[in-house]
Amino acid sequence: MTDSDSSTKLKAKKQGILTASQLPDVLVQLESKAIDASVSAYELLTRSLQSTRESWLVSGLWEHCMKSCSEPLCKLIASTPDTHSGRLFEKLNDGLMKSKTRLSSIIVLGYIIRQEPTWLYKISGTPLFETIMTCLKTENNISILMNAILTVAALLPSIPVAVGPRLHGLFNAFMRLMNTFSTGYRGILFVHCFFNLCLDE
Repeated sequence: MTDSDSSTKLKAKKQGILTASQLPDVLVQLESKAIDASVSAYELLTRSLQSTRESWLVSGLWEHCMKSCSEPLCKLIASTPDTHSGRLFEKLNDGLMKSKTRLSSIIVLGYIIRQEPTWLYKISGTPLFETIMTCLKTENNISILMNAILTVAALLPSIPVAVGPRLHGLFNAFMRLMNTFSTGYRGILFVHCFFNLCLDE
């Protein structure tokens, strides 16, 4: 261990924040069924997010979230401070670009939007926003497409200027989704359920 590593760990211990080597164990505690351990881990991770300027913590949380996608972890990611929002947008975009993690990424993004973090408006100026709009045009997976539609609809109040001109893309995606269902009672039932989901958002 170098003097620099020792100094970083000592400083982190005094401040009550994490070091990179401790993250895996703390994430296990976060998802523990023992409430006290889970709450302690959540508080430690929250303090660390507020104090740490480096990107390793957000990256580590994201990688673990793509494996478990648990509610405590999603809640923690949604509480990411503005200082780390850029890195989080990058990780979300990377996740949406890969077919293996696209569905999990769009679900986590939807959760973040519902929490309404103060930095959410910044999404309109990121590659992530363009990737979401591309999903509306090209995605054929019903689950991903439906979540993408709900995501853009939920973003409308936060960034109306950015989403407004894209509404035709949103409607076209909805029509593509509709075309995957048969007409008649099944189609009517789908429309009813889908709009109920939109209202719940």
